[in-house]
Amino acid sequence: MNIYDQNGDGALTKVELQECPGILRGLLTYDANRDGSVDAVELKSYFETLYSSEVGLMSAGCTITRSGKPVIGAIVRFIPEAFLGEAIYAAEGITDRSGYAQIAVPDEKLPASYHGLNMAQVGVYRVEVETSPGEIAESKSLLGIELNPTSRQSTNPAFDLAR
Repeated sequence: MNIYDQNGDGALTKVELQECPGILRGLLTYDANRDGSVDAVELKSYFETLYSSEVGLMSAGCTITRSGKPVIGAIVRFIPEAFLGEAIYAAEGITDRSGYAQIAVPDEKLPASYHGLNMAQVGVYRVEVETSPGEIAESKSLLGIELNPTSRQSTNPAFDLAR
């Protein structure tokens, strides 16, 4: 709440959540009382439920397009939101000819028994797309995603950089 609650009213509105696109994208999932905002109680309840599932890693991928055409060879990074601390690792993948990238935590961040699984951790992420070395693609809005094993939102989302 301290990171995003700009007016200090104890609730995060759509405007404030522009800075946290992963939660904004799934606002209806977090907004238990359907008042159009998310408060600390709703966030705490939601994350307690999410992390009580004991699912730590899940398959993650996304499709990147620009004006409907696949972006090929881009590095796609899922960067954990700051409020998750250091417990969640960034994950990345490279888009193929169809613009699809399998997103995964680097093996060196995971226990040896998980190497090669190509999975990412459950959590809320900003999505960053590097279209050429050192060039981060601009989008009209911040890109974000929540990886949640019980949500369809995180099942192969598509992001169009022209929007």
